[in-house]
Amino acid sequence: MSARDPSDLLSVVPPAVQRTAVVLLHGLCSTPDELLTVQSALRTSGYAVHPLSIDGYSFDAEAPLQRAAPFGRWLDVIEAQVKTLRQQHDRVMLIGISAGSSLALGAAIRCGRDVDALVLMSTTLVLMSTTLRFDGWAIPRTQFLLPLAFYTPLGRLWQYRERPPYGGRTNACAPGSSANCATARSRAPAAR
Repeated sequence: MSARDPSDLLSVVPPAVQRTAVVLLHGLCSTPDELLTVQSALRTSGYAVHPLSIDGYSFDAEAPLQRAAPFGRWLDVIEAQVKTLRQQHDRVMLIGISAGSSLALGAAIRCGRDVDALVLMSTTLVLMSTTLRFDGWAIPRTQFLLPLAFYTPLGRLWQYRERPPYGGRTNACAPGSSANCATARSRAPAAR
């Protein structure tokens, strides 16, 4: 057996993948290392990966005191990176985790057609997050009052207690009707 030259591997990578740049956006007060496994998998697949470290957003181990920068400045850095990558690549994809997913969404809105794809992972659960609607059985009918609780000391004590039926609400799976729920699940198309 002989060792393969790494450049040989790129010859089997589809050209569309080779022309795609990926910007990785980690969570707040973290580092690009948070997405090392994603970065490694994408690089192995042939993508041009660019993990982004943003002053005032990313954790800086060299700084004795961490100073936050305004949200708009974070978006400016991402927008500049997208414009630079767009000149060198046919496609630009943003991948964010946690607060990075909210940043990716904000940057995509700002950059418009310069961003071709978004991957939003583990989005943050705050009022301005990418979670648009809470709809599980554990969510009370008084959920419209939750924003008032979140910004008071009471907000720290708030929690949801899961109880059957689990998951999102459907008309077929009403509380107390496990037979209906089992029937609805058996009729649902199989996951692929």
